[in-house]
Amino acid sequence: MTSIYWSWLMKIARLGAWVLKFNAALVGVIGVLLYSFQGKMIYPSSMPQGSREKVPKPSDFEMKDWQEIELVAPDQVVTKAFVILAARRSEKSLSGKALEDWRRRRPTILMLHANAGNVVSGTSLRACETAHPTFLSFDRPRNDINFKQTFLNLSDNQSLGSQGHRLPIAKVLVERYECNVVAISYRGYGHSSGTPSEKGILLDSQTAFDYIKSHPIFDSSPIFLYGQSLGGAVAIGLAANNVNKGKIAGVILENTFANLRKLIPVVMPIIGPLSFLCHQTWYSDQRMAQISDGPDSPAFLFLSGTKDDLIPTSHFRILYDLCPSKQKSWKAFKDGNHSLSLSSSPLITAFSRCPTDDVFFFPLLS
Repeated sequence: MTSIYWSWLMKIARLGAWVLKFNAALVGVIGVLLYSFQGKMIYPSSMPQGSREKVPKPSDFEMKDWQEIELVAPDQVVTKAFVILAARRSEKSLSGKALEDWRRRRPTILMLHANAGNVVSGTSLRACETAHPTFLSFDRPRNDINFKQTFLNLSDNQSLGSQGHRLPIAKVLVERYECNVVAISYRGYGHSSGTPSEKGILLDSQTAFDYIKSHPIFDSSPIFLYGQSLGGAVAIGLAANNVNKGKIAGVILENTFANLRKLIPVVMPIIGPLSFLCHQTWYSDQRMAQISDGPDSPAFLFLSGTKDDLIPTSHFRILYDLCPSKQKSWKAFKDGNHSLSLSSSPLITAFSRCPTDDVFFFPLLS
């Protein structure tokens, strides 16, 4: 009886050892795949299908004064960008130097896109009209609102990527708020060259930022950064890398995350234990701490969709709590999801109620 017992016990032990080895090997394979291919997972630039080939243009959204340019990063990667000049809504027309001087006083928005797709690819004009009528039909802005800032818009990773997907928002900013817009595609997105990575995308955003600072029309206004989800991480990184230089007046963050290693266990619990393998870390929480609270510190506005099904509000709130700026504001939208943006009616309404301020125009959203 004893020998039979020990025989079965040894068989069970060997089976258990085999299972453990198999599981360890499986975990190892999964770990290698996650480490090696996380770039494809985090930056799916070909989604939706055709996003690398079909990049809509501002003219597809009836925007007029625009051009396509190339920006060359320090590592010689070439990114594509649209430069869209502010559309004057006043009955009094301007031309020549008068129009140029007027545009020089307007905000300039550099739009840095999502982690999937391109600037607008896959989004038809008719679809935008149907889903968001405010894209193409606006009420006249209040006469007492006078923006004198420059925006850098860093769009999100979930509501499609590259400058094409964000052109409907660009139309809102160009036509409703009379802003200049610079919309780039990260490396590896749309018609840009290279392969996307955290280091590379930060280089691309810095190159775009430097372009704005040296532009003859855009250089005289303060710059605002507007980042959604992944774009928020880019905005924080850009603000941290340019701290105390006095050119960034404010940062608008929308449904972004503290860092990817903290986010993985939340959105993908099954691979949470392997989050240490994530080398595209986007440590926004650490970079936020590098931003000073001095006189040149940018103001911060946090826009939170309380129905965000990707990034928990508590995760986003970490960044608000860490933000050192003395001028920071938290605005929650009870019906907002992860793709809440300036194209949404509640947000447009909120911005329309902003008080005029040459330095910080969004402290009292209500």
